[in-house]
Amino acid sequence: MHYIKKGYSQILAQKILHTTPSWGYITDENQKLLDIDTNAIEGYGDGITFFDNAKEIELLKNALLKCHKEYYWEKCILHSLANIDFYIFLQILLYRN
Repeated sequence: MHYIKKGYSQILAQKILHTTPSWGYITDENQKLLDIDTNAIEGYGDGITFFDNAKEIELLKNALLKCHKEYYWEKCILHSLANIDFYIFLQILLYRN
């Protein structure tokens, strides 16, 4: 797949096609994830996340283990943004609900 960045954590994101709030990704010009709009109704969001980097897998694993029992696991992802460089690859239609 030509849009895979070897050695980096990545999210294959799809266009938000509905008005139900989703995670919308805010990126820089190099498609590095800067922030997440947890109530986005347009743009690109959701998608499939994968890791190609053992260090970042360990960081995420530790964040999930420390996640407070009252939080959804997504909260741990949001907190991991400071320690993991995610890159977003935009796909028109990656999957269908």
